[in-house]
Amino acid sequence: MPDTEVQLHQARNCDLCGLACGRRPYAQHIREQERFFCCLGCMNVYLILSESSEEGQDFRETELFKRSLELGLISQPESSLPAVPAAPTAASTDEDSPAEELLLHVRGMWCTSCAWLIEYALGKLPGVMRVEASFATDLVKIKYLPQRIPPTRITDRIQSLGYEPREFNAGEESADPERRDMLLRLGLAGFLWMNVMYLSLTFYISFFEHISDSIRRYIPFFVWALATPVVFYCGYPILRLAWRGLRNRTIRAEALLSLGILTAYFFSIVQAFRGDPHIYFDTACVIVTLVLAGKMIERNAKERASRWITQLHRWMPNKVRLLASGQERFASIDALEPGQLFVTKAGEHIAADGVVARGE
Repeated sequence: MPDTEVQLHQARNCDLCGLACGRRPYAQHIREQERFFCCLGCMNVYLILSESSEEGQDFRETELFKRSLELGLISQPESSLPAVPAAPTAASTDEDSPAEELLLHVRGMWCTSCAWLIEYALGKLPGVMRVEASFATDLVKIKYLPQRIPPTRITDRIQSLGYEPREFNAGEESADPERRDMLLRLGLAGFLWMNVMYLSLTFYISFFEHISDSIRRYIPFFVWALATPVVFYCGYPILRLAWRGLRNRTIRAEALLSLGILTAYFFSIVQAFRGDPHIYFDTACVIVTLVLAGKMIERNAKERASRWITQLHRWMPNKVRLLASGQERFASIDALEPGQLFVTKAGEHIAADGVVARGE
């Protein structure tokens, strides 16, 4: 693969090497002036050169600076080094302010509307610039301004919607407690549902053969006792998300599921006290069991997707070869800005998306 150069847009330049500083430049007050640098190395070199020059002398005229240029320790800009940029004023826009990214793993997203709800709610917060929520991987990526909104307010907002956010760690495996809880609820729901179906056969048989009045009267209450933990314990995640959605004036899929479950459950209670054989506790139990089973299958798929994303994070390069004035210089990938040129050697991973300037 030939070398590839990619171009992005210009930003604040380093006072030493002339390269773009990125979104989070290093600032240092030197000789009553504010200086900005692309990395700690440039800042320390600038301090050494400034201390080596006499008062009032431009350090660029010193032998140490010229020797550093010859050795390639300092990148040479295309023209003379830029003047010191003006200090940011209060009128600076949010786009000019340094932004940070927060990657969260959010538990409890049960459908694509959950991702949309999180994006909508966080997008309304002041200081949040962009939100990308992925239902397929349970990951939420937030770009925000730390000087306007702290990360804790972002996580608190997600919690108020009924979800459980935590910072994503690329090397961390999926949470075992949540998986065990899901398996426990699914196993209990399946066991009790089978017993409810077995006892409900009594009512189905009564449509064709006569059964005693005592069985017809008391069996519904046994079925009611078995169905109650299925609805309110095993189905708690469904009911909780439905309630959270209603509190935020949002109709979610869980609201429709909860409506079917609770309607069948409470209608059957009324029928049991009336002595009517038309009870539907088994319907409420089967809805809970099948929904939990589907969510368990979905969770396994999400875990596989998360593992793939973990591998992608591990493969992402941390350094990039910046190209300036025909010279290559390694810099942190965080300092990469649109408008800059960087080089990708044969066999290396491309550091960022862009337009190929030369090469293939």
